[in-house]
Amino acid sequence: MTNGQTPTASPDRIAHEWKVLDGVQKLIERADMKATVVLGIDTVLVGVLVAQFGTLRALWKSSDDASLGFWVCILAILVFVGLLGAGVYKLVGVVLPRMGTGERKTAIFAGHIHAECGDDHTKYSTKMEGHSDQKWAEDLDFQIVENSRIAVVKMNGIKRALQFTLAAIAAWAVALCLLRLLAPEVA
Repeated sequence: MTNGQTPTASPDRIAHEWKVLDGVQKLIERADMKATVVLGIDTVLVGVLVAQFGTLRALWKSSDDASLGFWVCILAILVFVGLLGAGVYKLVGVVLPRMGTGERKTAIFAGHIHAECGDDHTKYSTKMEGHSDQKWAEDLDFQIVENSRIAVVKMNGIKRALQFTLAAIAAWAVALCLLRLLAPEVA
């Protein structure tokens, strides 16, 4: 079992590896769900700010020369949009499918199965007749490592996207506070 040799496959080992692969794939699913939650938060932030554009327009039209507070508010909005845009960019990277290297075809990955067998289940069944326990174990080992790498990339991307969202919330709060403080001037 040294020098890159795979340990001997047994039915118990294969069953255990299926459980490990299932757990890793559940981590990937969790990352995708977290991305959805962060995107939902981002959407709410944008919606609240967009609802304030009437106030912003009224502030702009209320005088010939907009106040310093107005320009700080505009700057806070631009910072918010930039940070939120960076966060959404990270989220898109997180949810993109097929982030694997594709360097090895396995009997487990749906993309490889469909590429080789199409819609013909008998073709897959025939191909699997010669698939030994050792080959199953090797395919599972590869998929576990590859999916683990993908899970780590996704979780790190979620963490970074959330950091951008939290920083954007600070700019968002400054913009909303300034709009509320300056709004009485419009009347």
